[in-house]
Amino acid sequence: MSNKINYINISYDELCKLKKIGYGTDSKVFKYNGSSLLKIYRQNLYYNQKDENNRCAKDKIYDKNTIKIININENINYYQYNEDDEVKLRTKDSVLRAISKQKYINRTELPKGVVYIDNKFSGVILKKLNGIQIHKLSGFPLNYKYKIIKNVLLDIEELLNNYIYHIDLDNSPYQTICYIDKYEQIKFIDGHSHILVEFPTCKTNLIDLDGKSTIYRERYDEINEYNCIAGLCTLIIEFLFGIDTKEIQKSYEIYFELLKIKLNKELSRKLAYHDFNNFQEMKKLFIKSF
Repeated sequence: MSNKINYINISYDELCKLKKIGYGTDSKVFKYNGSSLLKIYRQNLYYNQKDENNRCAKDKIYDKNTIKIININENINYYQYNEDDEVKLRTKDSVLRAISKQKYINRTELPKGVVYIDNKFSGVILKKLNGIQIHKLSGFPLNYKYKIIKNVLLDIEELLNNYIYHIDLDNSPYQTICYIDKYEQIKFIDGHSHILVEFPTCKTNLIDLDGKSTIYRERYDEINEYNCIAGLCTLIIEFLFGIDTKEIQKSYEIYFELLKIKLNKELSRKLAYHDFNNFQEMKKLFIKSF
């Protein structure tokens, strides 16, 4: 993998000509060429130097079920770094530090570069990855799904060893959120898996290694490791064992559902209650149980 930091500077008009292939609450993704995608952060989606009012910095996003308002601010500060771990870097600096981590990572593709729109920092360059969203394979045989999860565990282990914490692993294409656009119109967004699976090899590709889904640190972070494990627990419960955590939400109910499918008590309890001491304990117990 190349560690070179690439830069792309395009005009707003050029951006409008690119094909949009995905979007979320904090960004839109465009096809740039056969191997690269451009992920443009939402606050810059409608940026035009000729019309400052077209910017989308005032977008409000809320969850359909909780009606929780989320304000999109100018800084997507996801790389936390200083001696006291209290200061977060601004978005551009965060991206550059995240990109520099690639030299230590072999299993996962981190952001490849930065994107400017009319000379203004606006997003990141991503490698185009192949695969089927992991949730779309939920109906496959258990042994096949286990191989997939085992690869996911190896992916996550490498990231955690380099203090990269993906905290949104349970994101699902069966979730729906909506947001209020700059015209005060309600728009709906379908969720998507943050893990792509190449069929039939079971190779896994983690995505959304930027923005609000992934935290980069310079040293071990117990809280973010727990958040990563919690999302992984939910993913395993839903994908591997077919339990709908939207319908069955209580931890003790999930625990008894896992016991019904004859999963051992210790793993059932730790998965249901997200009660692993650390990732290594989770990996060891999971592999031992199968």
